[in-house]
Amino acid sequence: MFKNYLKKIFPYHLVLILFLVFSFSATYNELNFKTNNLSSLIFTKIAVPNIAGELNVELFGKEYAKQIFSLGVKSPLTYIYQSMPFFKDIPIYFDSVGLVGTFDIPDAHELINLETENTYIPQFPTPPKQKIDLSKLGDSSYLLRNMFIADAALELDTDVLDMWDFEELANRNLKIDTDVDGPQVLIFHTHVKETYIDENPKDYKTGGISSVGAELGRILEEEYGLEVMHNTDNFYLNGEIQDYGEYDRMGPVIEKIIENNPSIQLVIDLHRDSGITVDSAPINGKEAAKVMFVNGITTQRDLEGNLKPLSHLVNPYVEDNLALTIQMQIQGLTYYPDMMRRIYLKIYRYSTYMVPHSLLIELGTETNTIEEAMNALTPIVDMLGRVFDLK
Repeated sequence: MFKNYLKKIFPYHLVLILFLVFSFSATYNELNFKTNNLSSLIFTKIAVPNIAGELNVELFGKEYAKQIFSLGVKSPLTYIYQSMPFFKDIPIYFDSVGLVGTFDIPDAHELINLETENTYIPQFPTPPKQKIDLSKLGDSSYLLRNMFIADAALELDTDVLDMWDFEELANRNLKIDTDVDGPQVLIFHTHVKETYIDENPKDYKTGGISSVGAELGRILEEEYGLEVMHNTDNFYLNGEIQDYGEYDRMGPVIEKIIENNPSIQLVIDLHRDSGITVDSAPINGKEAAKVMFVNGITTQRDLEGNLKPLSHLVNPYVEDNLALTIQMQIQGLTYYPDMMRRIYLKIYRYSTYMVPHSLLIELGTETNTIEEAMNALTPIVDMLGRVFDLK
């Protein structure tokens, strides 16, 4: 049995042990470098907290976790550099959104900058403008790999994406008539109580997604001279309870607003998504929350797996909605690729059935800060300006 262990299991245990040893060693050396060769004293202080001298263990623990884990999560290349230094001169190839490129793993002094308050600042090249090959949008397999995701009920496959000609949708000329009197843009929030991690949920009336919507409207007015209406009505049950009836209560209210304001040509339902992972992207030197566009295609599968329209949820503008989101996605991938999540398809219609140019945007998640959400607004406005050729 011992021979069997040595032959079949021991090699795996050995690899695991070596991996742990090298990982702990790399972490210790990193900490030693950061603290000017005081790692041994720090670990002694943690093990024996009553030792003479001042060291705030709680503060150290928080800062250590913040710096070490932030370095690893936000700069995954450090894992490669630390564990496999011979990889540092090997180009890494990636195939994303129809692009193929290379970049080299930076040297240690480029990955870690200790000149500013001993803070890790990963340094990477700014991604250049990327060219999206629109001809690939006619390939549903490409779209499935790079552009779209969907909920499980839809069972997303090429059959779903073959329902539309995305190459044609991407080339449509979308316009907003800025000369009409009255608001051209309506921003609202089906879930107005959504807030971010550093906010008190009770303050949703003055913060959260509502304040982000107000700022989005302000930037659109300032940049392009658009007139924006921002609605902050509460569609929760009794103003408090989320019971999945928010869209039913939202519909009549927003429909009435659009009926009373025929100048409205773009409707944005701005949300904050749910999620447990911290995810942001560096944009113009600041961390920005990521963006996901959602399309309700009012289609589901029957018991035989065939795609059937939802007769009780009619959306005459599904194709127009998709034209807008695919063009927004292309602009995002062109100029802000790190900030873009894939377009999310759902079987319902949500809030995108009232005007052709309707957007449902998920801006960040509950793990993002309000500042990160605000930092994503200028890119979103830029995408809108490029799609609608606003000046």
